[in-house]
Amino acid sequence: MPEHSDAIVGVMARVGALGLNIRFMLPLALCLVLGGCARAPALRDAADPVSLLDEVRIEREDHQWAVPAGRRCVVIENPFGDLHLRAGKEGSIAYHAVMQRIEAALPRPVVVMGEAHGCASMQVHIDGQHPDTRQRWNVRRARVDLAVAVPPGVAVEVRSDVGSIDAKKLDNAIRAYTVTGDIQLSGSGDVVAQSISGSIVLTARGQRPDRRWQATTVSGVIRAFVEAQVASLAASTCGDVRTTFATAVNGTTQDGCHVSHLGRTEAVDVVLQSEHGDIEIYRLEP
Repeated sequence: MPEHSDAIVGVMARVGALGLNIRFMLPLALCLVLGGCARAPALRDAADPVSLLDEVRIEREDHQWAVPAGRRCVVIENPFGDLHLRAGKEGSIAYHAVMQRIEAALPRPVVVMGEAHGCASMQVHIDGQHPDTRQRWNVRRARVDLAVAVPPGVAVEVRSDVGSIDAKKLDNAIRAYTVTGDIQLSGSGDVVAQSISGSIVLTARGQRPDRRWQATTVSGVIRAFVEAQVASLAASTCGDVRTTFATAVNGTTQDGCHVSHLGRTEAVDVVLQSEHGDIEIYRLEP
């Protein structure tokens, strides 16, 4: 340990010459010499009780409801942030929300459960919100990211705008809509995914050659990971189309756009459409 002692003395001597706070620099010196710290100590005064979460106004909330009997669909709307869908329990729907108001005095976002058009509904609401929901989140005064556990066998419709939507390994039928947010869905259920400028990524799970997918975007990129036994597929865009299916039939339309299809050309199971974004199709081996 002599070399460590000499090194610490040397570091502290230089600290003294700079006139820095010894309460901060002593732990830092030990870390630099002994390599025993993962990060530098914070510069906060020890008497200051405010936490980092208080400073950035982050609030968390958890809740669970029983799905009314006979309700086989749920509609979830969150115009203020991301939506994450996960597998839940039969007969109930639960959520975990992370909320951040830009000012502590502003109204706190609330998650409202109800029923609409025969479906259970969940909506993030902020009192006095601006009617134009396509503003940046900080103009709308809060951001809310929502993780929702949905029961099996229930059709799910989710809507966001600038926020992203993702679902991992869900067997539910899903309809997902965003304005600029990205959409990433994986599972064995049927899917409708629509965005204006967000990218769309769909990943097949399980062997369902007759799965029904429809992905549509104006300028976003579409990536589809499809099982090798897919019954039929059609892709069209004025961007580029790339596919790893050797049996795909590719072509160019009169206006210079690109198309690609597999199997039958009517009543197609997987439909991928983008006006200007690229489309990438990957074959999943069994």
